[in-house]
Order: sequence, then structure tokens, then C-alpha cells
Amino acid sequence: MRYLSIDDYADLNEILDEYTTTFLEGTFYNNNLEFFLNKIYEVGYAKFKYLDVELTKEDSVPYTYGLNLITDYLERISPEYKEDFLKKLNDGTVNTTFHDNMPDAIAHSSFQLSQMKEKDDSSETYSNPYYTSINVGNYKTNYKYFLVLLHEYMHSIFYTPSIESRPTMTREDLCEFFSIYFEFDFINYLKNNGIISHDFSSHIAKRYNDVLNFVYGNFPYQTILFYYKQKYEVIDDVVLEKILQETPISKKNLDYIFNNTMPQVEDLVDYQFFLGIPLAYYFSSKNDIEISKTLLKLANEVNTLTVENVIHKLGSSISELESISFHKIMSDMQNEAIEKDNLKTSNL
Repeated sequence: MRYLSIDDYADLNEILDEYTTTFLEGTFYNNNLEFFLNKIYEVGYAKFKYLDVELTKEDSVPYTYGLNLITDYLERISPEYKEDFLKKLNDGTVNTTFHDNMPDAIAHSSFQLSQMKEKDDSSETYSNPYYTSINVGNYKTNYKYFLVLLHEYMHSIFYTPSIESRPTMTREDLCEFFSIYFEFDFINYLKNNGIISHDFSSHIAKRYNDVLNFVYGNFPYQTILFYYKQKYEVIDDVVLEKILQETPISKKNLDYIFNNTMPQVEDLVDYQFFLGIPLAYYFSSKNDIEISKTLLKLANEVNTLTVENVIHKLGSSISELESISFHKIMSDMQNEAIEKDNLKTSNL
């Protein structure tokens, strides 16, 4: 059966080649597409429901009080990071912008790598090492604000490239895992110290919903195309027949796949969240300060480690990453959010 014209196939394969060689080369995602497909199916087949989160219940938390919670948390793990955090607050590396609502505030929060340009004696420009710029959107100072602040700050810890090189792929692959782990761990720290808030349940629910957005969106189809392109080198009618036979895609989905799932550059980071959120929840659920300390110690070693190395160094009793059940993690996240705050499931 003819699915696409010769020209359409040429365009499709050219795009897949370009994305693979330009944006995905060397990534854990590109090297482990079958792993990602298995985890996508593991979550998708369970038909998890979205959690309907009420965003108008945020607690009001005094700014100084919230900062003290973060510094106390960091000092407990490693005092040097408390000092680093305060330094970045004081020297303007960390900035706050104000917005009318929490979703907009979160959307405008970001960690950026910038490159300074300076002139030498011959007036030729050159680049200094990358420095960090952290912006945190603020609607009102609530626990969510401080979770976002900690998240972006942690990016600055694990993204510290030298003048000799850009961040390695392991930094790229696990960049969201590092930051989201400390979000969850900070929530556990606050709960262990008797602080209870709707913000915690809704934040966990948001991360849970984030995973579903990937599983129920274009991410599976993109991954399928990348996987079969990698496996057979070219996508053609024969390969499309294999896709139809071997994956949960029907012929009526083909038009949708070709018209809607070619990734934009910014969408290629989806894999970092899909990998990072479940793993962050899994390891933070151990409620073990040694994991937090180990991660911070690894910040200066990530250039020499693989993703598997990092997971192994966290003291997991499993020998292979595939053994971690994303289905169970999603169930645990759902249960924690619902049981703690009576959040409702929804077919959003």
C-alpha cells in the first residue's frame, strides 16, 4: 500500500536525519529509543487520568521565611550550596519578575546559559566562559514559588561548563532529573518538619500531569518515527507496515502522525522531562539525605559519567535502569496527590 509520495518520504527522512545528527546525536534518548518506547507504553497502557488541580488555593508564604526554608534545607545537605545560593541572590544572578497569575509566573521562570563578549587588545571579540542567569516568575510568594526557585537554582549547580567545552550529554539527559529531584526532596523535607500545604499536592499533581502530557501527546509518535528510522535507516512503505503491525497505531492515525508529530527543536527536550520526573520521584521517595548529598557531589563529575553511572552511584539496588517501573511511580504520585488533598481525576 502506498502511504506517502516519493517526495514526501524524502522530506520525512531528511528531517529525521537532520534532527538526529544535529540535536539528538549522543543523547541517552537517541541511544535508547526502545527503552523510551517501553516506558511510554508502560504508562500509556495503564490509562492514567489527569489530576484536576485547583490553582487558586496557594498558600501565602512570607518571602524571607521561604528563603530561610531553602537555606536551611541546603545547609543540611551541604553548607557550601547555602552560601552559593545566597551569593547568587545577592549578586543578581537570581532575579524575580512579577506576573498576574501562577501559570504565567512559572512559564516565565527559566535558567539560561549566556555567553559574554569581550574585546582583547586587538579589538577582536572572543567568548568568556558561560555564566548563569536565573529568572523566577512571581505571582505571590507561596511554596510553589520557592519550589520553582530551588529548581532553577539547581540548574545552575549542574550546568557549570568550562571554557574548554559545552555541557556533556549526561548533563543534558539528566538536567531536569537533577532539578526535579530537589523539588520533591524539598517537599519531603518540609513535610518532615511539620509543614503541610495544598501547594505540595498540587505540585506533585502538576508533575504527574506533565508526564501524561508527553504520553498522550506527540512524544510517542516522534519516538516511534525516530526508533524505526534508526532501526531500518529509512522510512518507507515497508517500514510503515511494520509500525502498524508492531505498535499501537492504526491506519487512521497515519495522517495525524505525518501532519502533527514532526518535532520542533524546543520539543526535543520532552525526553528530559519524561525521563527526569519519574526518576526524580522514585529516588526522592526513598527520603534519604545521602542521595541528595551524592547528587551534589556528582555535580562536578557529570562530564565523566553516563546516565547509568549516575543511577548506580545513587545506591539503587537495581542493576539496570529498565527495572524501575514508571507505572508504579505514576501510581504512587497519583495516590500521594489524591490522598493528601482530595484532588480529583479528570479527562482533561
